[in-house]
Amino acid sequence: MGSGASQEVTPKLKECSAEDLEKLFKELPAEEVDKVLKSAQAAKGGGDSGESSAPYLRKAFSYLAEVFGKCIEAEAKAEEEPDFDEEKMKETYKGYIKQSFEHHDKKKAGKLDKEDAAVFFKNFMQESQIWVDALMNMRTKSEIDKLKKEMEAAIMEELKDEYPNAKEHLPGGMKAAQAEMNKFVLLVKARAKGGAEAFAANKDALTCTAFSDIDEDGSGSLSLDEFQELMEPGSEKFESLLKMMGIDLEKVMDDAEYEKCADEARCACALHMKEKLGIKD
Repeated sequence: MGSGASQEVTPKLKECSAEDLEKLFKELPAEEVDKVLKSAQAAKGGGDSGESSAPYLRKAFSYLAEVFGKCIEAEAKAEEEPDFDEEKMKETYKGYIKQSFEHHDKKKAGKLDKEDAAVFFKNFMQESQIWVDALMNMRTKSEIDKLKKEMEAAIMEELKDEYPNAKEHLPGGMKAAQAEMNKFVLLVKARAKGGAEAFAANKDALTCTAFSDIDEDGSGSLSLDEFQELMEPGSEKFESLLKMMGIDLEKVMDDAEYEKCADEARCACALHMKEKLGIKD
């Protein structure tokens, strides 16, 4: 694929299968990636904007994304603890989960029956993309921040004497690196789309299995306690629900693919700097 490839890929974002999209994204030139990402965002209606059939579930996932973002910022600044009250964070998140439970309890029975739960699982599948996007963005931002520090150190230690203007070319190098890391973003989106397709194809069986696994007392309904336990981030039940919904984070956030994109990002940045400074191998 060459220049203008994004015009070929963009119309296929909705119609193309996840597997075919993944192949297309791997062949897409780095300079075209940003255009496709913007088209994908527009196709979604602007990310989190617009109406949601599960507003409190969306708030819960959005809040988690915000908290994890603060954790990444703290890590980047070499701070031991992020600047937020952990107990308050847990209570805020738990409040959104309780509101989501009440929102899905359409019969106001203080429990979710199988019909209520089926609606919740469908909404979970849709809104959990916020969670996946947050994890993905945290990884790519962390890698770019690390690369920037490495390049700044290299400029100061190795290039400043012979190439005093080296630092002014760093933004262009980081832009080239970001374009390579954005390939990973697109691959994650393709794999998340694959999870959504798998869920849609086996929705009844998956929701039945998920309900049975969560309904530990066999009452045929989910209590608020069971619901809150299920929605605890990082818990075995939460991870299990993600997998049942077709969201396997280990597969979606493939480490080998990530490392490949990170290496290519470093190469792209270094190549840009060499070209601008006239450095020859």
